[in-house]
Amino acid sequence: MSIAIQFSSYGNFSSDKFWLLLCAAIALLLSGFAYVLSRIRKRNQQRRDAACRKAMGNTKELIYTPQFYVEVPARYREVFVQTMEEDLGILNQALQEDRTRAVLSMLHRMHGALVAVGMTEFAQRCELLGRTGGLLGMEDELKKDIKELAQDLMRMVQWQHTI
Repeated sequence: MSIAIQFSSYGNFSSDKFWLLLCAAIALLLSGFAYVLSRIRKRNQQRRDAACRKAMGNTKELIYTPQFYVEVPARYREVFVQTMEEDLGILNQALQEDRTRAVLSMLHRMHGALVAVGMTEFAQRCELLGRTGGLLGMEDELKKDIKELAQDLMRMVQWQHTI
């Protein structure tokens, strides 16, 4: 019983040099891990930047779109890319044929897929455009915004092929 009381007391703990050295070693180890993780993240970002430049035709200026860099986990990537390409094809065809319900349905479907892989900005754009189309109808300005979204999504899908 008295041993437990000694270790629970801060005064006894801080006076024991062994425990202080152990805590210092653990803190040093944790800071080393944090440094290594930051270097790995930086290296991965540089690789993603290089892959993005390659996908965009080696342009010198890198256009940064945060969601463009979200890497779909490898086990889902093939299914996600194939489904998104099909959905974008259907969306573009529905836009050309002025089929509002099909456009809204595809935006909703793509929203769900994008949320599932963590691309929240793209998902929010799909949701906003879908709601606007449902409330106001398919005006020319909205069609233009949907086509812009489709182009951004296609660039992202093409980038997923390069990973």
